Amino acid sequence: MSLPFLRPSSLPRPSTIRQFLRATNTRTYSTPSTPSTPEPTTSTPSPINASTKPYRVLLSPSNQYPVYQISKRGGNKHETKIKNIQGDVQALRSDLQELLSEEGKEKVDVMLKNSNGQLVVK
Repeated sequence: MSLPFLRPSSLPRPSTIRQFLRATNTRTYSTPSTPSTPEPTTSTPSPINASTKPYRVLLSPSNQYPVYQISKRGGNKHETKIKNIQGDVQALRSDLQELLSEEGKEKVDVMLKNSNGQLVVK
């Protein structure tokens, strides 16, 4: 008895395989461990730098920052777009303006696109 409709017509795309493998590799399975005596802990600061900023820029699905350089007007006008901002976008805008104006010694225009929560740096 042959069921050809259950067979895939072609191989899956490489991106589908990578996504499936990434999802299976991130899962961790716990095994029952033997009871042990708890070790005394010291109150040393952890090496992870916990940011106290009210905003975060989330990584894209390809684990890169969503920062894009855009050229307009035939390449004469250059802009940088920042996407996937979570939290207080106005605070990130003001921090970027301060940081970039200190480096270049000139006023940098950082605009907020309210419709989609993206920042555009001119």
